[in-house]
Amino acid sequence: MRSLGATLVAGAGSAPGGIATVVAAPDRRGRARHARMGLLLFLCGLLLCGCAREWEGTRTVEDGVVWVRNPAAPLAPPQSLEMHECWRLPSESPSGELRFGAIADLQQDERGVTYLLDSQLGAIHLVSPDGHYLRSIGRQGEGPGEFQWPMGLVLGRAEERIGVLDAVGHKIVFLDRQGVPGETWRAAGFEEGVRFSPLYAWEVPAGKLIVYQTRERDGRLITFGDAIGLFGQDHALRHTLTEKSRVHHLDEAFLFDEVAAESFSFLGVRDDGTLYLAPRFDEYRIEVYDPRGALTMVIERPIAPVARTGEQIADLRASWSAFYERVRDLELRISPDRRVILALRPRPAGALWVETSRGWADAAGGTAVIFDEIDAQGRFVRQVALRGEIDPWNDYIYLFGDRLLRLTSGFEATQGALGASRGEQDAHGDQASSSGADEASAGSGNDASAASGSEAPAAGSGGAPALICYDLVPVAP
Repeated sequence: MRSLGATLVAGAGSAPGGIATVVAAPDRRGRARHARMGLLLFLCGLLLCGCAREWEGTRTVEDGVVWVRNPAAPLAPPQSLEMHECWRLPSESPSGELRFGAIADLQQDERGVTYLLDSQLGAIHLVSPDGHYLRSIGRQGEGPGEFQWPMGLVLGRAEERIGVLDAVGHKIVFLDRQGVPGETWRAAGFEEGVRFSPLYAWEVPAGKLIVYQTRERDGRLITFGDAIGLFGQDHALRHTLTEKSRVHHLDEAFLFDEVAAESFSFLGVRDDGTLYLAPRFDEYRIEVYDPRGALTMVIERPIAPVARTGEQIADLRASWSAFYERVRDLELRISPDRRVILALRPRPAGALWVETSRGWADAAGGTAVIFDEIDAQGRFVRQVALRGEIDPWNDYIYLFGDRLLRLTSGFEATQGALGASRGEQDAHGDQASSSGADEASAGSGNDASAASGSEAPAAGSGGAPALICYDLVPVAP
Protein backbone atom coordinates (compact mmCIF):
# COMPACT_ATOMS: atom_id res chain seq x y z
CA MET A 1 0.00 0.00 0.00
CA ARG A 2 1.93 5.46 -2.36
CA SER A 3 4.00 10.20 1.62
CA LEU A 4 2.96 7.22 0.13
CA GLY A 5 -0.56 8.31 -0.87
CA ALA A 6 -2.94 6.53 1.54
CA THR A 7 -3.09 5.00 4.95
CA LEU A 8 -4.78 1.72 5.51
CA VAL A 9 -6.11 1.48 8.94
CA ALA A 10 -5.36 -2.25 8.92
CA GLY A 11 -1.84 -1.92 7.76
CA ALA A 12 -1.58 -0.21 4.46
CA GLY A 13 1.05 -2.29 2.98
CA SER A 14 2.65 -3.60 6.13
CA ALA A 15 0.30 -6.55 6.36
CA PRO A 16 -0.01 -8.98 3.47
CA GLY A 17 -1.81 -7.25 0.67
CA GLY A 18 -2.09 -3.96 2.51
CA ILE A 19 0.06 -2.21 -0.03
CA ALA A 20 -2.29 0.54 -0.78
CA THR A 21 0.23 2.45 1.17
CA VAL A 22 -1.61 5.55 1.09
CA VAL A 23 1.77 7.60 0.63
CA ALA A 24 1.18 11.03 2.06
CA ALA A 25 0.33 12.66 -1.16
CA PRO A 26 1.44 16.22 -1.98
CA ASP A 27 -1.10 18.86 -1.02
CA ARG A 28 -2.13 20.58 -4.27
CA ARG A 29 -5.72 21.70 -3.79
CA GLY A 30 -6.91 25.06 -5.02
CA ARG A 31 -5.56 28.31 -3.58
CA ALA A 32 -8.96 29.55 -2.47
CA ARG A 33 -9.65 26.43 -0.43
CA HIS A 34 -6.20 26.65 1.18
CA ALA A 35 -6.77 30.33 1.94
CA ARG A 36 -10.02 29.57 3.78
CA MET A 37 -8.40 26.68 5.63
CA GLY A 38 -5.39 28.82 6.52
CA LEU A 39 -7.58 31.62 7.89
CA LEU A 40 -9.52 29.22 10.10
CA LEU A 41 -6.29 27.64 11.39
CA PHE A 42 -4.80 31.09 11.98
CA LEU A 43 -7.82 32.19 14.04
CA CYS A 44 -7.68 28.97 16.03
CA GLY A 45 -3.97 29.58 16.53
CA LEU A 46 -4.64 33.02 17.96
CA LEU A 47 -6.95 31.44 20.53
CA LEU A 48 -4.39 28.81 21.40
CA CYS A 49 -1.16 30.81 21.38
CA GLY A 50 -1.63 32.02 24.92
CA CYS A 51 -1.81 28.44 26.11
CA ALA A 52 1.35 27.22 24.35
CA ARG A 53 4.31 26.50 26.61
CA GLU A 54 8.03 26.60 26.10
CA TRP A 55 9.40 23.74 24.02
CA GLU A 56 11.35 21.33 26.22
CA GLY A 57 13.17 19.34 23.56
CA THR A 58 16.73 19.59 22.25
CA ARG A 59 18.33 20.35 18.86
CA THR A 60 21.90 19.23 18.22
CA VAL A 61 24.05 18.91 15.11
CA GLU A 62 25.89 15.62 14.68
CA ASP A 63 28.02 15.06 11.57
CA GLY A 64 26.15 17.81 9.77
CA VAL A 65 22.71 16.37 10.57
CA VAL A 66 20.26 18.16 12.89
CA TRP A 67 18.88 15.84 15.56
CA VAL A 68 15.60 17.00 17.11
CA ARG A 69 14.68 15.14 20.29
CA ASN A 70 11.16 16.04 21.34
CA PRO A 71 9.53 15.59 24.73
CA ALA A 72 6.56 13.24 25.02
CA ALA A 73 4.11 16.15 25.36
CA PRO A 74 3.38 18.60 22.51
CA LEU A 75 4.14 22.29 22.57
CA ALA A 76 0.53 23.51 22.16
CA PRO A 77 -3.00 22.31 22.97
CA PRO A 78 -4.69 19.86 20.58
CA GLN A 79 -6.81 20.76 17.57
CA SER A 80 -9.90 18.97 16.25
CA LEU A 81 -11.14 18.71 12.66
CA GLU A 82 -14.63 17.51 11.77
CA MET A 83 -15.08 15.20 8.76
CA HIS A 84 -17.97 16.65 6.69
CA GLU A 85 -18.98 14.36 3.82
CA CYS A 86 -19.09 16.07 0.43
CA TRP A 87 -19.67 13.07 -1.89
CA ARG A 88 -19.43 9.29 -2.12
CA LEU A 89 -18.93 6.87 -5.01
CA PRO A 90 -19.99 3.23 -4.46
CA SER A 91 -17.87 0.54 -6.08
CA GLU A 92 -20.97 -0.84 -7.80
CA SER A 93 -23.10 1.19 -10.22
CA PRO A 94 -26.93 1.12 -9.93
CA SER A 95 -26.93 -1.55 -12.66
CA GLY A 96 -24.64 -3.76 -10.57
CA GLU A 97 -21.56 -3.18 -12.73
CA LEU A 98 -18.31 -3.08 -10.77
CA ARG A 99 -16.74 0.36 -11.02
CA PHE A 100 -13.64 -0.54 -9.00
CA GLY A 101 -12.29 -3.49 -7.02
CA ALA A 102 -9.10 -3.77 -4.95
CA ILE A 103 -7.32 -0.41 -4.98
CA ALA A 104 -3.52 -0.61 -4.76
CA ASP A 105 -2.91 3.15 -4.91
CA LEU A 106 -4.79 6.44 -5.13
CA GLN A 107 -3.45 9.78 -6.32
CA GLN A 108 -4.95 13.16 -7.10
CA ASP A 109 -3.76 15.79 -9.57
CA GLU A 110 -3.73 19.57 -9.30
CA ARG A 111 -7.23 19.79 -10.81
CA GLY A 112 -8.72 17.53 -8.16
CA VAL A 113 -9.16 14.51 -10.47
CA THR A 114 -8.63 11.27 -8.52
CA TYR A 115 -6.86 8.24 -9.99
CA LEU A 116 -7.51 4.78 -8.51
CA LEU A 117 -5.11 1.99 -9.44
CA ASP A 118 -7.19 -1.20 -9.43
CA SER A 119 -5.10 -4.35 -9.04
CA GLN A 120 -8.21 -6.53 -9.28
CA LEU A 121 -9.55 -5.17 -12.57
CA GLY A 122 -6.15 -4.18 -13.94
CA ALA A 123 -7.04 -0.58 -14.73
CA ILE A 124 -6.83 3.05 -13.60
CA HIS A 125 -10.19 4.65 -12.77
CA LEU A 126 -10.63 8.41 -13.04
CA VAL A 127 -13.04 10.24 -10.71
CA SER A 128 -14.03 13.89 -11.11
CA PRO A 129 -13.49 16.48 -8.34
CA ASP A 130 -17.19 16.23 -7.45
CA GLY A 131 -17.17 12.43 -7.19
CA HIS A 132 -18.43 11.25 -10.58
CA TYR A 133 -16.87 8.27 -12.35
CA LEU A 134 -15.24 9.51 -15.57
CA ARG A 135 -13.56 6.55 -17.29
CA SER A 136 -11.05 3.73 -16.88
CA ILE A 137 -7.74 3.46 -18.72
CA GLY A 138 -4.92 0.91 -18.95
CA ARG A 139 -4.99 -2.86 -18.79
CA GLN A 140 -2.97 -5.83 -17.66
CA GLY A 141 -0.72 -7.59 -20.14
CA GLU A 142 2.78 -7.52 -21.59
CA GLY A 143 2.21 -5.28 -24.63
CA PRO A 144 2.82 -1.53 -25.06
CA GLY A 145 1.19 0.45 -22.30
CA GLU A 146 0.26 -2.71 -20.38
CA PHE A 147 1.37 -3.88 -16.94
CA GLN A 148 1.51 -7.20 -15.07
CA TRP A 149 1.63 -6.47 -11.33
CA PRO A 150 0.61 -2.82 -10.71
CA MET A 151 2.07 -1.54 -7.45
CA GLY A 152 1.56 2.20 -7.54
CA LEU A 153 1.01 5.39 -9.52
CA VAL A 154 3.22 8.35 -10.33
CA LEU A 155 1.77 11.53 -11.81
CA GLY A 156 3.92 13.31 -14.39
CA ARG A 157 4.94 16.84 -13.39
CA ALA A 158 5.28 18.67 -16.70
CA GLU A 159 3.21 16.39 -18.92
CA GLU A 160 -0.36 15.15 -18.78
CA ARG A 161 0.64 11.56 -18.08
CA ILE A 162 0.27 8.82 -15.49
CA GLY A 163 2.85 6.17 -14.63
CA VAL A 164 2.03 2.65 -13.41
CA LEU A 165 4.75 0.92 -11.41
CA ASP A 166 5.00 -2.71 -12.54
CA ALA A 167 6.96 -4.75 -9.99
CA VAL A 168 6.92 -7.98 -12.04
CA GLY A 169 7.56 -6.24 -15.36
CA HIS A 170 10.42 -4.28 -13.71
CA LYS A 171 9.30 -1.03 -15.31
CA ILE A 172 7.12 2.07 -15.13
CA VAL A 173 4.48 2.25 -17.86
CA PHE A 174 3.31 5.74 -18.80
CA LEU A 175 -0.08 6.58 -20.33
CA ASP A 176 -1.66 9.89 -21.18
CA ARG A 177 -4.87 10.78 -19.35
CA GLN A 178 -6.95 9.29 -22.15
CA GLY A 179 -5.09 5.95 -21.86
CA VAL A 180 -2.82 6.27 -24.91
CA PRO A 181 0.49 4.41 -24.23
CA GLY A 182 3.60 6.54 -23.89
CA GLU A 183 7.09 5.91 -22.57
CA THR A 184 8.07 2.63 -20.90
CA TRP A 185 10.67 3.51 -18.26
CA ARG A 186 13.29 0.96 -17.17
CA ALA A 187 16.19 1.55 -14.81
CA ALA A 188 19.61 1.67 -16.48
CA GLY A 189 23.00 0.64 -15.14
CA PHE A 190 22.06 -2.39 -13.02
CA GLU A 191 24.10 -5.54 -13.54
CA GLU A 192 22.70 -8.36 -15.61
CA GLY A 193 20.74 -10.78 -13.46
CA VAL A 194 19.57 -8.12 -11.00
CA ARG A 195 15.76 -7.83 -10.91
CA PHE A 196 14.66 -4.25 -10.36
CA SER A 197 11.13 -3.81 -8.94
CA PRO A 198 9.79 -0.26 -8.44
CA LEU A 199 7.40 0.09 -5.51
CA TYR A 200 6.74 3.84 -5.25
CA ALA A 201 7.87 6.80 -7.34
CA TRP A 202 7.59 10.57 -7.57
CA GLU A 203 8.60 12.92 -10.34
CA VAL A 204 10.54 15.71 -8.63
CA PRO A 205 12.63 18.60 -10.02
CA ALA A 206 15.85 16.56 -9.74
CA GLY A 207 14.46 13.53 -11.62
CA LYS A 208 12.59 10.44 -10.46
CA LEU A 209 12.62 9.54 -6.78
CA ILE A 210 12.00 5.78 -6.59
CA VAL A 211 11.59 3.28 -3.76
CA TYR A 212 12.63 -0.05 -5.23
CA GLN A 213 13.68 -3.60 -4.44
CA THR A 214 16.26 -5.78 -6.12
CA ARG A 215 16.66 -9.53 -6.26
CA GLU A 216 19.80 -11.33 -7.40
CA ARG A 217 20.51 -15.06 -7.41
CA ASP A 218 24.01 -16.53 -7.28
CA GLY A 219 23.81 -20.31 -7.17
CA ARG A 220 21.99 -21.20 -3.96
CA LEU A 221 22.18 -17.65 -2.58
CA ILE A 222 19.53 -15.00 -3.10
CA THR A 223 20.22 -11.36 -2.17
CA PHE A 224 17.24 -9.10 -1.57
CA GLY A 225 17.86 -5.35 -1.58
CA ASP A 226 15.76 -2.34 -0.59
CA ALA A 227 16.71 1.21 -1.54
CA ILE A 228 15.52 4.74 -2.23
CA GLY A 229 17.26 6.31 -5.20
CA LEU A 230 17.22 9.45 -7.30
CA PHE A 231 17.29 8.63 -11.03
CA GLY A 232 18.25 11.04 -13.82
CA GLN A 233 16.82 11.68 -17.26
CA ASP A 234 18.98 8.88 -18.66
CA HIS A 235 17.25 6.39 -16.30
CA ALA A 236 20.52 5.85 -14.40
CA LEU A 237 20.82 5.95 -10.62
CA ARG A 238 22.36 9.28 -9.61
CA HIS A 239 22.18 9.10 -5.84
CA THR A 240 21.14 6.57 -3.20
CA LEU A 241 19.42 8.08 -0.20
CA THR A 242 19.40 4.89 1.87
CA GLU A 243 19.64 1.14 1.28
CA LYS A 244 19.84 -2.24 2.99
CA SER A 245 20.12 -5.88 1.92
CA ARG A 246 19.56 -9.39 3.23
CA VAL A 247 20.88 -12.73 2.01
CA HIS A 248 19.04 -16.06 1.98
CA HIS A 249 20.52 -19.49 1.31
CA LEU A 250 18.08 -21.80 -0.45
CA ASP A 251 19.16 -24.76 1.68
CA GLU A 252 18.19 -22.97 4.90
CA ALA A 253 14.85 -22.05 6.41
CA PHE A 254 13.42 -18.79 5.13
CA LEU A 255 13.27 -16.31 8.01
CA PHE A 256 10.63 -13.61 7.96
CA ASP A 257 11.31 -11.18 10.80
CA GLU A 258 8.55 -8.57 10.80
CA VAL A 259 10.74 -5.92 12.42
CA ALA A 260 13.84 -6.45 10.25
CA ALA A 261 12.26 -7.37 6.90
CA GLU A 262 10.49 -4.08 6.13
CA SER A 263 11.09 -2.20 2.92
CA PHE A 264 11.26 1.60 2.87
CA SER A 265 7.52 2.13 2.63
CA PHE A 266 6.53 4.48 5.42
CA LEU A 267 7.40 7.82 3.87
CA GLY A 268 6.09 11.09 2.50
CA VAL A 269 7.36 13.32 -0.32
CA ARG A 270 6.81 17.00 -1.07
CA ASP A 271 6.57 18.48 -4.54
CA ASP A 272 10.11 19.86 -4.29
CA GLY A 273 11.52 16.38 -3.57
CA THR A 274 11.94 16.68 0.22
CA LEU A 275 11.45 13.19 1.62
CA TYR A 276 10.38 12.04 5.09
CA LEU A 277 11.12 8.44 6.07
CA ALA A 278 10.15 6.39 9.14
CA PRO A 279 12.74 3.57 8.84
CA ARG A 280 12.21 1.81 12.17
CA PHE A 281 9.33 -0.52 13.03
CA ASP A 282 9.66 -0.09 16.79
CA GLU A 283 10.86 3.52 17.13
CA TYR A 284 9.48 7.01 16.65
CA ARG A 285 12.19 8.22 14.29
CA ILE A 286 11.75 10.34 11.17
CA GLU A 287 14.59 10.99 8.73
CA VAL A 288 14.35 14.10 6.52
CA TYR A 289 16.17 14.21 3.17
CA ASP A 290 16.51 17.40 1.12
CA PRO A 291 15.68 17.53 -2.64
CA ARG A 292 19.28 16.52 -3.47
CA GLY A 293 18.89 13.37 -1.39
CA ALA A 294 21.05 14.43 1.56
CA LEU A 295 20.02 13.53 5.12
CA THR A 296 19.45 16.85 6.91
CA MET A 297 17.38 16.10 10.02
CA VAL A 298 16.35 13.26 12.33
CA ILE A 299 13.24 13.74 14.49
CA GLU A 300 12.49 11.65 17.57
CA ARG A 301 10.03 11.58 20.43
CA PRO A 302 9.22 9.06 23.18
CA ILE A 303 5.98 7.14 22.72
CA ALA A 304 4.46 4.06 24.33
CA PRO A 305 4.05 1.12 21.91
CA VAL A 306 0.65 -0.45 21.33
CA ALA A 307 0.63 -4.12 22.28
CA ARG A 308 -1.12 -6.69 20.12
CA THR A 309 -3.50 -9.16 21.65
CA GLY A 310 -2.83 -12.88 21.44
CA GLU A 311 -5.64 -13.19 18.91
CA GLN A 312 -4.16 -10.44 16.75
CA ILE A 313 -0.75 -12.11 16.77
CA ALA A 314 -2.30 -15.45 15.83
CA ASP A 315 -4.30 -13.87 13.01
CA LEU A 316 -1.25 -12.05 11.72
CA ARG A 317 0.84 -15.21 11.83
CA ALA A 318 -1.84 -17.03 9.84
CA SER A 319 -1.91 -14.21 7.27
CA TRP A 320 1.85 -14.26 6.76
CA SER A 321 1.86 -18.06 6.59
CA ALA A 322 -0.74 -17.91 3.82
CA PHE A 323 1.23 -15.20 2.05
CA TYR A 324 4.37 -17.37 2.04
CA GLU A 325 2.52 -20.59 1.35
CA ARG A 326 4.96 -21.55 -1.43
CA VAL A 327 7.94 -21.43 0.94
CA ARG A 328 8.73 -24.91 2.23
CA ASP A 329 10.68 -24.06 5.40
CA LEU A 330 9.33 -20.85 6.86
CA GLU A 331 10.25 -19.27 10.17
CA LEU A 332 8.07 -16.35 11.28
CA ARG A 333 8.96 -13.75 13.89
CA ILE A 334 5.98 -11.54 14.70
CA SER A 335 6.37 -8.47 16.88
CA PRO A 336 4.30 -8.38 20.09
CA ASP A 337 3.66 -4.68 19.37
CA ARG A 338 2.25 -2.80 16.40
CA ARG A 339 4.45 -0.63 14.23
CA VAL A 340 4.95 2.78 15.86
CA ILE A 341 4.66 5.06 12.79
CA LEU A 342 2.11 4.13 10.13
CA ALA A 343 2.23 7.09 7.72
CA LEU A 344 3.88 10.45 7.16
CA ARG A 345 1.74 13.17 5.60
CA PRO A 346 3.36 16.43 4.44
CA ARG A 347 1.21 19.49 5.12
CA PRO A 348 1.40 23.19 4.12
CA ALA A 349 4.05 25.54 5.56
CA GLY A 350 6.55 22.75 6.11
CA ALA A 351 4.39 20.91 8.66
CA LEU A 352 4.12 17.13 8.84
CA TRP A 353 1.33 14.97 10.23
CA VAL A 354 2.59 11.73 11.74
CA GLU A 355 0.13 8.85 11.93
CA THR A 356 0.92 6.37 14.69
CA SER A 357 -0.60 3.19 16.06
CA ARG A 358 -0.91 5.05 19.38
CA GLY A 359 -2.97 7.72 17.58
CA TRP A 360 -5.51 5.08 16.57
CA ALA A 361 -5.49 3.27 19.91
CA ASP A 362 -6.09 6.45 21.93
CA ALA A 363 -8.93 7.76 19.73
CA ALA A 364 -12.30 7.69 21.49
CA GLY A 365 -15.58 9.58 21.91
CA GLY A 366 -16.24 10.24 18.23
CA THR A 367 -12.58 10.74 17.31
CA ALA A 368 -11.36 8.45 14.54
CA VAL A 369 -7.60 9.09 14.75
CA ILE A 370 -5.11 11.48 16.33
CA PHE A 371 -2.12 12.77 14.33
CA ASP A 372 1.08 14.28 15.72
CA GLU A 373 1.87 17.60 14.04
CA ILE A 374 5.57 18.32 13.54
CA ASP A 375 6.62 21.81 12.40
CA ALA A 376 9.34 22.72 9.89
CA GLN A 377 11.92 22.84 12.72
CA GLY A 378 11.09 19.28 13.75
CA ARG A 379 9.24 20.23 16.93
CA PHE A 380 6.24 18.24 18.17
CA VAL A 381 3.76 21.13 18.09
CA ARG A 382 0.34 19.63 18.76
CA GLN A 383 -1.95 16.70 18.19
CA VAL A 384 -4.70 16.92 15.57
CA ALA A 385 -7.83 14.82 16.06
CA LEU A 386 -10.08 13.83 13.17
CA ARG A 387 -13.67 13.49 14.30
CA GLY A 388 -15.80 11.16 12.19
CA GLU A 389 -16.23 7.56 11.14
CA ILE A 390 -13.30 5.43 9.93
CA ASP A 391 -13.05 1.66 10.26
CA PRO A 392 -9.58 1.15 11.80
CA TRP A 393 -9.26 -2.35 10.35
CA ASN A 394 -10.45 -2.01 6.79
CA ASP A 395 -10.46 1.56 5.54
CA TYR A 396 -7.72 3.35 3.63
CA ILE A 397 -7.45 7.10 4.11
CA TYR A 398 -5.78 9.69 1.85
CA LEU A 399 -5.18 13.38 2.58
CA PHE A 400 -5.14 16.07 -0.11
CA GLY A 401 -5.03 19.55 1.38
CA ASP A 402 -8.13 20.12 3.50
CA ARG A 403 -9.89 17.08 2.10
CA LEU A 404 -9.78 13.44 3.11
CA LEU A 405 -10.65 10.51 0.86
CA ARG A 406 -11.75 7.35 2.61
CA LEU A 407 -11.78 4.02 0.79
CA THR A 408 -14.02 1.71 2.79
CA SER A 409 -13.23 -2.03 3.00
CA GLY A 410 -9.95 -1.29 1.21
CA PHE A 411 -7.80 -3.72 3.16
CA GLU A 412 -10.20 -6.62 2.88
CA ALA A 413 -10.64 -6.11 -0.88
CA THR A 414 -6.88 -5.81 -1.46
CA GLN A 415 -6.10 -8.88 0.62
CA GLY A 416 -8.65 -10.96 -1.26
CA ALA A 417 -7.40 -9.82 -4.67
CA LEU A 418 -3.78 -10.46 -3.69
CA GLY A 419 -4.59 -14.01 -2.62
CA ALA A 420 -6.41 -14.67 -5.88
CA SER A 421 -3.59 -13.32 -8.01
CA ARG A 422 -0.99 -15.33 -6.08
CA GLY A 423 -2.96 -18.48 -6.79
CA GLU A 424 -2.71 -17.81 -10.52
CA GLN A 425 1.06 -17.47 -10.52
CA ASP A 426 3.45 -20.29 -11.35
CA ALA A 427 5.86 -21.30 -8.61
CA HIS A 428 9.44 -20.40 -9.41
CA GLY A 429 10.82 -23.55 -7.82
CA ASP A 430 12.95 -21.65 -5.27
CA GLN A 431 12.59 -22.41 -1.61
CA ALA A 432 12.45 -18.66 -1.03
CA SER A 433 10.03 -18.12 -3.85
CA SER A 434 9.34 -14.48 -3.09
CA SER A 435 9.65 -12.54 -6.32
CA GLY A 436 10.23 -8.83 -6.23
CA ALA A 437 6.47 -8.41 -6.11
CA ASP A 438 6.11 -10.83 -3.21
CA GLU A 439 8.81 -8.99 -1.29
CA ALA A 440 7.14 -5.71 -2.09
CA SER A 441 3.79 -6.92 -0.86
CA ALA A 442 5.24 -8.34 2.30
CA GLY A 443 7.32 -5.39 3.28
CA SER A 444 5.45 -2.25 2.45
CA GLY A 445 3.38 0.11 4.42
CA ASN A 446 2.36 3.45 2.85
CA ASP A 447 0.61 6.58 2.94
CA ALA A 448 -2.49 4.87 2.02
CA SER A 449 -2.31 3.15 5.26
CA ALA A 450 -4.78 0.90 6.82
CA ALA A 451 -5.93 2.72 9.82
CA SER A 452 -4.65 0.36 12.45
CA GLY A 453 -1.30 -0.67 11.07
CA SER A 454 -0.03 -4.15 10.32
CA GLU A 455 -2.88 -6.20 11.70
CA ALA A 456 -5.17 -8.78 10.13
CA PRO A 457 -8.78 -7.56 10.10
CA ALA A 458 -11.68 -9.62 11.28
CA ALA A 459 -13.13 -11.71 8.49
CA GLY A 460 -16.22 -10.28 6.85
CA SER A 461 -16.00 -6.95 8.67
CA GLY A 462 -15.90 -4.81 5.55
CA GLY A 463 -18.53 -4.98 2.83
CA ALA A 464 -18.61 -3.53 -0.69
CA PRO A 465 -15.96 -0.79 -1.05
CA ALA A 466 -16.91 2.85 -1.54
CA LEU A 467 -14.89 6.02 -2.05
CA ILE A 468 -16.05 8.85 0.25
CA CYS A 469 -14.80 12.44 0.25
CA TYR A 470 -14.80 14.66 3.33
CA ASP A 471 -13.99 18.31 3.96
CA LEU A 472 -11.89 18.75 7.11
CA VAL A 473 -13.42 21.63 9.08
CA PRO A 474 -11.63 23.08 12.14
CA VAL A 475 -13.54 22.95 15.40
CA ALA A 476 -13.18 26.03 17.61
CA PRO A 477 -11.51 25.27 20.97
